[in-house]
Amino acid sequence: MHLRRNSEHPGSIRAVHHIALKSKQPAELAQFYKDILGLQETTRHTDPNGLRSVWLQLENAILMIERSVTDREAPVILFDDPPGLHMLAYSITPHERPNWKTWLVSHGCPIRRETAYTLYCADPEGHLFGLSHWPNRYECT
Repeated sequence: MHLRRNSEHPGSIRAVHHIALKSKQPAELAQFYKDILGLQETTRHTDPNGLRSVWLQLENAILMIERSVTDREAPVILFDDPPGLHMLAYSITPHERPNWKTWLVSHGCPIRRETAYTLYCADPEGHLFGLSHWPNRYECT
């Protein structure tokens, strides 16, 4: 379905601001993304139950690894905890692809599926992620 923007619309969506993943062990999952994908940690957030969130910097967004809410932490859950995100796809260049493929496999992160443009893997908690160069925004300038 195509929706036309009307004059009362508040603005345009320009980019992804952040991506959040629920995690049973946010510190350990953040370490995976730091070690395997080379992301830099920007901040950690805590609450009375401990580590609540670890934020990692992407080029133009933030990856937020958020602790899953448990009954112990929230006796009255005010929202449903819907199924997690299907997949995160991170941009790479076509020239980086062979190096990424070798790196991932050599670090115990097998390629689950592969297309002409994307390598598909999963993190230790089963979140699917891709390394993609389609469309190749790096060579379209």
